[in-house]
Amino acid sequence: MKKTIIRKITLTAILTILVIIFTKVLSIQNPPFPIPPFVRISIGPALIIFASIYLGPFFGALVGVLSDVLGWVAFNFSGLSFSPLITIIYLFLGILPWVINRVLTKISFMKIDKTIFIILLLFMNLYLGFFFVSEDSFMVQGIVYNLNITLKIVLFCASILISILTYVVTYLIDKKYHHNTFQVAIVTLISEILLMVILGSYIKAFFFGASFFFVLVSQILVLFINVPLNTFMVSLLQYLLQKRRKTIK
Repeated sequence: MKKTIIRKITLTAILTILVIIFTKVLSIQNPPFPIPPFVRISIGPALIIFASIYLGPFFGALVGVLSDVLGWVAFNFSGLSFSPLITIIYLFLGILPWVINRVLTKISFMKIDKTIFIILLLFMNLYLGFFFVSEDSFMVQGIVYNLNITLKIVLFCASILISILTYVVTYLIDKKYHHNTFQVAIVTLISEILLMVILGSYIKAFFFGASFFFVLVSQILVLFINVPLNTFMVSLLQYLLQKRRKTIK
């Protein structure tokens, strides 16, 4: 029992350090090509989701909270004030995946996992289509930007293409590791929709003075990249730990 706790504490510390590194140092944010300042592509959330599924909600929440707080202390070069709301998001990111995974494990889910995943992707594309039809402009930091019909079509077609690629990549990962990959993908997708996309968009819209719906659309587009990336990382870590256990035995 003591060895198990010590192992979990050790892994919690390692994962916390890795989340900080991948979120604050190795993430894609404010790159040379133009993307909104509130967009971040990182595998940091994948490590928190893995901690939640593998270590449980307590240690998952610990990884989420410590990585956000310590990351802000160590890398707050811009002088931005600390936001407990962001910490709350990371706290629940360490809890919610464990809850969703337990629920999906208890029900007869494997027969319809691919169908559910496709439905979730279609739902997000329907929202994007609604946004592009109903909105002609958006605001970021007090500046209004117009959306012409060509840009709307390009962005919507890109979202559909990325959705297809998201499914294909997830399918290939499932073929490679055979470790409930679509369940992991759905856990990741639901967790990020609720926390990073919906709740996170409210917070980022407030801090950056941007239109909520534009932030929401931006987060959904990034989600199409983060979901296969996070699914790959969680599946890979589960596969490596499972392989290590077999080697030890």
